[in-house]
Amino acid sequence: IGYESFVKGPANTIFYNPSSLFANSKDLGLQFELDWLCKKKAIENAKGLRPDKKLFIKIMSTSIHDNMLRVDHLKELLKKIDVLEKDIVFEIRDEDAFQNVNFINRIIKMYSGMKFAIAIKNTWEDRNIGFLKAKNVSYIKLDKYFIRDLDKNSIHNELLKNIMKIAGKVHAGVIAATLSSAMASFL
Repeated sequence: IGYESFVKGPANTIFYNPSSLFANSKDLGLQFELDWLCKKKAIENAKGLRPDKKLFIKIMSTSIHDNMLRVDHLKELLKKIDVLEKDIVFEIRDEDAFQNVNFINRIIKMYSGMKFAIAIKNTWEDRNIGFLKAKNVSYIKLDKYFIRDLDKNSIHNELLKNIMKIAGKVHAGVIAATLSSAMASFL
């Protein structure tokens, strides 16, 4: 379906690991700036993205501080590289989505109102169905740790059935990160 943007700091430093990079940006009060830079670079690097592909960009709860000027700047970048807003999917971590309702409301309203799609990662609880439906979430995304050995893990297999049921109820697609063709045939 598309590509996911990843962030890494300089090689051979503690910042190569994104967790260290973001933890240090938080300690320095630069989390918003790093989040903005990551979004900007991901979009700049999307030049040549095929029209049938999506680019998934993770966003942090600091994105609520995005103002229209920066969002308009993102739209200008997309125009320069000939990529449509509908081909950009902003991915929200489930921890942010369900623990910070103010964040999720503002992010979804701002970005989906501009034709960007929204994905929420690792969402499988029935209690989230109403929330997902009300928020017009386009995708539910599963990470590789959930998908790995799915054919051998009966608990994850049952969770996947529940996720598929939830996705059907809210009219969202389900995406599995780094899914191999062998695993796709299992599903």
